[in-house]
Amino acid sequence: MTILSEDSFQKTYHGNDKLPKTLGVAHSVNPAQFPQLLRSAIIALLLVGSFVAGTSIWLVFNSDLDWIFCLFAIAAYVFSGTLVLTKLKTHPYAHFGAANAITTIRAGISCLIGGALFEAEWLMESRMILALLGIAAVALCLDGIDGYIARRSRMNSEFGARYDMEVDAALILCLSILAFLFGKAGWWVMIIGGMRYVFVAAQYLDGRLRGALMPSLRRQAICVLQIVSLGIILLPAIQPPISTAIAALSLAALSYSFGCDVLHLFLQAQAHSTFVERSTR
Repeated sequence: MTILSEDSFQKTYHGNDKLPKTLGVAHSVNPAQFPQLLRSAIIALLLVGSFVAGTSIWLVFNSDLDWIFCLFAIAAYVFSGTLVLTKLKTHPYAHFGAANAITTIRAGISCLIGGALFEAEWLMESRMILALLGIAAVALCLDGIDGYIARRSRMNSEFGARYDMEVDAALILCLSILAFLFGKAGWWVMIIGGMRYVFVAAQYLDGRLRGALMPSLRRQAICVLQIVSLGIILLPAIQPPISTAIAALSLAALSYSFGCDVLHLFLQAQAHSTFVERSTR
């Protein structure tokens, strides 16, 4: 997971002449190809949406889950799908692509997990938590596949990178809230899921945080660490103080990663300011 703002994406992908050649990144879709792109995106969204709706409704009728679970999961998916369509013009290819379709599946899984937030008490008393962790593991596995397919098919884009990032962030937020609701750690465990959103809010308050951050293996590794560690502490057998210790270590690693990026952005802004000042003399 990256933490780039929209301005940062523009500077990273659009401001580097080498990236389009090496990564296959283009600025936006050809207007003549947009109807074809829109059609393929809608098909992918509807297929996954049917899975989300069908699964959530089936679970309501075949378990003790309440309708709030179903309604929230479907509403969250409709909201995420709407956001995808509003940003679709920044996807530079004529097809939605297999990589983005896989990311859409991950988005659907995240929405189902989000619906489970309203059933935390019941989940703790049933074996459904294992099923929930199972689909979270599927989402984690797919997280590595979509990026690989995008690179292999030469369909890298800022749209796909941003889509992948948002789905990662949503999944981590849901898992961190569940960790708190299950009593695996204190309220502070939700900082793991909320830190990325706090960073984005801070970018609007401090322009220095809107600089470009190139993709980082450190960020990707720590993102995976968050999902894995949260999944582990949600296991019924893992209880405090062990779950609390795992959550604390996970939060420390995430804080380190964000701290490195914030420091880099501040130093980058200072260097740019110094350069501009010397150039105007």
